Amino acid sequence: FPSHDIYLLKCGISLFNNGLYFECHDALEPLWLNARGEEKTNLQSLILLAAGFHHIQHQNSAGAQSVWKDALTRLNGRGRFTLSMGKLEIDESLRISSLIVSELDSVNGIDWGKIWQLPKPRWNLV
Repeated sequence: FPSHDIYLLKCGISLFNNGLYFECHDALEPLWLNARGEEKTNLQSLILLAAGFHHIQHQNSAGAQSVWKDALTRLNGRGRFTLSMGKLEIDESLRISSLIVSELDSVNGIDWGKIWQLPKPRWNLV
């Protein structure tokens, strides 16, 4: 893999970990466009996961649920997977997104205060 690919991945991880989810998408998109097979699916899942958190920042529950449904189906519970650039651990962000989805599905309405109190999601290159 080209050295700029690992740079883009690390930028995407850093942007995600700092709550810059839209920018994370921008960093990962060139990798996704050039990827093939399972790697393309994994990168698209990461982009969708970041997009869901971006929607949450804007209190767009329908947008978050839509992209997360697709991302979580693609990831199929895998909180760790291998890309050509290294192993990525996303367990924490999957756990937090699941907690948020449960809150978004609440019959009592969405408690945004509860959502804002959750820990920040993180990705780790291991």
